[in-house]
Amino acid sequence: MARAVSTCAIALILCMARIAVAEFSASGFTLIQLERQSEPGNDANGSPNIDQAFVRGEPSFAAKAGNGLEGYVRVRFQALLQADPATTAMLRQAYFAMPVAIVTVKAGRWYEQYSPAAYFGRYLFGVSEGGNGRLTATNYTMLDGLRLSVPLVEQFNTNLHVALLPSLSTFENVYVMILAPSKPLDFLSLHLGANIQAIEESSGEPEHRASVGATYRLIKDLNLFAEYGITDLSSVGDASWITAGLDVPTAGILDRLRAEIEFHKDRLETSDHADLAVMILLRKQIGGLRFDLAAGSDPARLGSQKLRHVGGMFRTTAFF
Repeated sequence: MARAVSTCAIALILCMARIAVAEFSASGFTLIQLERQSEPGNDANGSPNIDQAFVRGEPSFAAKAGNGLEGYVRVRFQALLQADPATTAMLRQAYFAMPVAIVTVKAGRWYEQYSPAAYFGRYLFGVSEGGNGRLTATNYTMLDGLRLSVPLVEQFNTNLHVALLPSLSTFENVYVMILAPSKPLDFLSLHLGANIQAIEESSGEPEHRASVGATYRLIKDLNLFAEYGITDLSSVGDASWITAGLDVPTAGILDRLRAEIEFHKDRLETSDHADLAVMILLRKQIGGLRFDLAAGSDPARLGSQKLRHVGGMFRTTAFF
């Protein structure tokens, strides 16, 4: 995405320091994650038990002025723990948001949240070859650009978000996102979205995407959800992705017990058995520590070529 847009956002956030800030907060977390691939011999660091491990820290800073102007910055520092260690730093979010009449304007880099799934999903902005599998609640996509939000049907808690998303600072590749999240009933949440490639690179063809999702709460902590995404509207059959899942109550023993499945026809050319992916997610938080465990069959993240190839990830997060 366009780095120049995020740079402008940082400059605007720094300008907020000149405004009488009513609220300022700082928070963050550190975590360590261990990962085991689904098949023996896939280890990346020479360990017979752990294929990948990393340590991550993410401080964040938020400010809000009395006139409603808000700014937010979040930075990620990460170190891979393997035979060839690597350390990276990345600006994850840097944006300002400002109300103008009934419209809220957001510019910079932000997390767009819309998917009901926590592991699979997020099809509106495309997927990698094997899918989008990630361990924790990553029902977001990191975007750069300008977004306008307005209430659409207030009695049904329906909003409209329209965003201009340049992929390159030269504006040779620009998408227009239209997203309409809705919560018409306390037990029902919906989303409908499209991501239209308004300006394509001279050598390519435009690629338009769409997705629809829903979450239905049967009783407290018992939820059904699904998302259907088309990552290329010119080839619906080959570009269709489906994820569905179930949250199961545990009477307070766990904070999350969830099963998710994902289906994509002919997901990997190297295998005829990787159309379906299945993951079980568990979460427990004790004070400022949170423990996440994901186990299952996933071609995208765990290298599963067949459904019986099972791997897993474990993450410990400390919040501050």
